[in-house]
Amino acid sequence: MNANNELKGYLGGFDLTDVLQLISQQQKTGILTVKSTVGQIALSFKGGQIIGMNPGMPNQEFDLEQMLKKSGRLLASRLSNLRQEQIRRNISLEQILVEHEVMNAEEVGRLNLLRIFEALTCILKWKKGSYTFQPTSIVHETPYLPPQPSDFVLFEILRQMDEFSVFEQNIPSANAIYESVSTFASETDDNLFSEDFKDRLPVEERTILELVTKNNTVQDITDKSLLGKYNVYRILNYFLESGIIAQKGEKAATLGRIPGSGQWNKVVTGILYISLISFILLTIATFIPSAWLPVNIPSRNSHISPSKNVISMYFNQKNKAYRKAEALLHQ
Repeated sequence: MNANNELKGYLGGFDLTDVLQLISQQQKTGILTVKSTVGQIALSFKGGQIIGMNPGMPNQEFDLEQMLKKSGRLLASRLSNLRQEQIRRNISLEQILVEHEVMNAEEVGRLNLLRIFEALTCILKWKKGSYTFQPTSIVHETPYLPPQPSDFVLFEILRQMDEFSVFEQNIPSANAIYESVSTFASETDDNLFSEDFKDRLPVEERTILELVTKNNTVQDITDKSLLGKYNVYRILNYFLESGIIAQKGEKAATLGRIPGSGQWNKVVTGILYISLISFILLTIATFIPSAWLPVNIPSRNSHISPSKNVISMYFNQKNKAYRKAEALLHQ
């Protein structure tokens, strides 16, 4: 820290968590700017509390406008009109959204808090870069965001990062596509997930389940739900462990260059090899008596539905987690 009380350093040399705790404990007011090769993020503090954020990422990550576009909450044309009005009136986009009843003040506040959580999670993972804390009374306040105690936000993010590493083991790809067990049913069955079961789900979990049934990837669900990556993975993980959903497949990655003439022989050979194996397996299956089969194969009109035991197990797991959290709070 220099004569102007400006704090500077490099990521890796001094843990950013220590900087955040210092700002909180000394109730500092100013702007913390963290830079790396992938971009920069500026956080505003007042009395040690986080009151605003200004992201500067090349892909516009954590940008409110981009998040609304990806979620489908606003068409690009309408968002452009709202942006023009915002510039003309020189007010925040958040105020425009509330005035036009696109979102209410509480929803905007929740979304801005999510943006801060995700931005902080991002910079805490940066291994190289620099940071500067500039004490100043002129700070940017994000609209509809109540001041957030920085030490609480920090500890909550560290907890989420620890849990997220576990969720990623069950959900290793953002391109994965899941389906509820109801998709295995015949079209005439409407009672796979009873209304009672759906009604018992919190709004966030109901939202995720609905997006799962629409053939969305994990990344699509994250973008459209506006619940944040941690919450999406947490809920999907609960569903997977409870047998409510299962992986359906994975969205193909973007195709690379077209194979050159020298590669076509390998491609054709591979296709012929797979076709031959498939033909042999089909021939064997045709002559095997059904009595030899190790399991009963469902007929076309049969279905697989979540049993009461699966649903009961799901809610028991949630109740245990809540009781554990409550016990920790009362220690």
